[in-house]
Amino acid sequence: MQNHTTNKIEFELYHGDCLEILREFSENSVDMIFADPPYNLSNGGFTVHAGRRVSVNKGEWDKSKGLKKDWEFHLAWIQECRRVLNLMALFGSVVPITQFINVVSLYR
Repeated sequence: MQNHTTNKIEFELYHGDCLEILREFSENSVDMIFADPPYNLSNGGFTVHAGRRVSVNKGEWDKSKGLKKDWEFHLAWIQECRRVLNLMALFGSVVPITQFINVVSLYR
């Protein structure tokens, strides 16, 4: 974990297992979280990019563990985000529209 400064704004950027890192924070202590969770799209399929057929497989981390385990994971990290974010905090996430409904339903 490192401190970074940009335009005189100090912030900390964390890289690692989000559940382990979030558990280290006290309630209502975080001003912003930006998440890029697994999309679970690595399923042996393909897409077309620049006119070429390419694999959608990103790695084991992006493979579905099954509906129940995927749901439990997303519920756990979103609940931890809610716990640590303060009332005036920002929450952003890179989530494809196909996953957006699921994430919103978890955040309630």
